[in-house]
Amino acid sequence: MEFGELKKLDGCSETDAVAILEKFVSANSQSFTFPNLDFKLKKECVEAILTWLKNPKAASKTSIACLQAFRIISRDKSNMQALTNENTLMTLSKVAGIQHYATQDVDDVAVDIVPTDQSVIVEAQKCLCNVIFNSIEAQRFCCKSGCVDGVVQRLKTYGDPEVQFDVKFFDMRILFLLTALPSCVETRPRVRYELHGFTYLMEVLDLTLRDAESQTSGLTDQQVELCAEILKILFNLTISMEKKSVDESSEEEEAHFMRLVSILHDLLMSTITSKDKQDDLQSHIVNLLINIPADFYEELLAPMVEEDERAGDRQEIEFDGKNMEAIWVILQFLDHRLGMTNKNMKENLAPILHCLCEACRHNHAIRKFCRQKV
Repeated sequence: MEFGELKKLDGCSETDAVAILEKFVSANSQSFTFPNLDFKLKKECVEAILTWLKNPKAASKTSIACLQAFRIISRDKSNMQALTNENTLMTLSKVAGIQHYATQDVDDVAVDIVPTDQSVIVEAQKCLCNVIFNSIEAQRFCCKSGCVDGVVQRLKTYGDPEVQFDVKFFDMRILFLLTALPSCVETRPRVRYELHGFTYLMEVLDLTLRDAESQTSGLTDQQVELCAEILKILFNLTISMEKKSVDESSEEEEAHFMRLVSILHDLLMSTITSKDKQDDLQSHIVNLLINIPADFYEELLAPMVEEDERAGDRQEIEFDGKNMEAIWVILQFLDHRLGMTNKNMKENLAPILHCLCEACRHNHAIRKFCRQKV
């Protein structure tokens, strides 16, 4: 389908607009580059799409078709300036519900949920992911326009069962990009301290673990995917931090790290159906532990309780009256990676070995336990 057809969107009926958009999406669903789409034509196509996307009377079906077409166009990294002006980015942010949350008080415990079709929100989030990843201009705009604020604020709604997984997942993907990309590094301290993002992200992990407790099968694949995205963001927020001992840390930092390592302990202990998902989650846990001062690794241990003592494999997890199961899981993860001979050994083993070395250096019980097992 020729891109010129999209220019017909301006002035046609809504029925015709949906037909044009759906035909375009179907014809280009597997396309990622468009050599014949120059800046002028790209800009005209985007403006035609925005005409319907900004129409408050347009049906959800129309908005979704507009966003799907925009997302396909945004895959091509050439002439990204046609997609990243302030008007376009602000429209996407509004349709994604992000601007709604950006206007709410950061200190409010609860926020009002935006009354919008969540299928439309998700499509707008996907578009934002593309333009943020492909454009420095979009990255800079989103860092300064309230996009980061809105995503962090929406974290407060994740306890509502009506908020769909995809909304949460793509929020986290956006926040990951806006804390990972080189042009966005200034957002890290802001998310952590000013917006209290560190606390809200941990609360979502806590909430996910509590939900999993009520499921006999443990963490679902979707829950693991959400946790993995959050762990990646927490990694970004802690990667440039100066490592301090317990005595050197502020009360707030100490409380945050103790809580975070306790959550990582619970994630290591969680049941995960998919082996691949488990491997992915454990990898992110280890990476994050490397950023955390090793003095806090004590939270990975727990006193042996009666249920543990009755367990048949007590000898595998007990040392000096402490439950070492989290450390045992990391050792098993190392053993699993050692068996992956077809992978890059340095890349696969270095983080785990680094984590275990730090743990052994700073914790007598962990050091003795690892010496006993390795």
